[in-house]
Amino acid sequence: MHSYILYDINPPEGFNLRRDVYVRLAVFLKRLIERDKEYQWQLVLPPWGNLYHWQRQNTEFQKYIFWNTFFDITSLQRYIPVIEMYKFLEGINFIFFIRNDSKNFIDD
Repeated sequence: MHSYILYDINPPEGFNLRRDVYVRLAVFLKRLIERDKEYQWQLVLPPWGNLYHWQRQNTEFQKYIFWNTFFDITSLQRYIPVIEMYKFLEGINFIFFIRNDSKNFIDD
């Protein structure tokens, strides 16, 4: 059974921190794969957005920058299974978002 781990980064975080978060998650997932043989784990790479140090006139370009812009995905896959978010979404029929949003709570 395929299982996916999705994650996100705070928007103002820079390139190095975003990359470091990936490294930490890759180590976590590698250990999970070694211990849990029941599932086929895969890390979903969130698109990069708005890198403040690399501003462009056309801000739409920075809205969704894929990992293959900066990294060789095949090389990343030698350590753990990864997939770009847009490829993950191609095979999805529906998505549930769970979030803590105080506006959705009823006050008594």
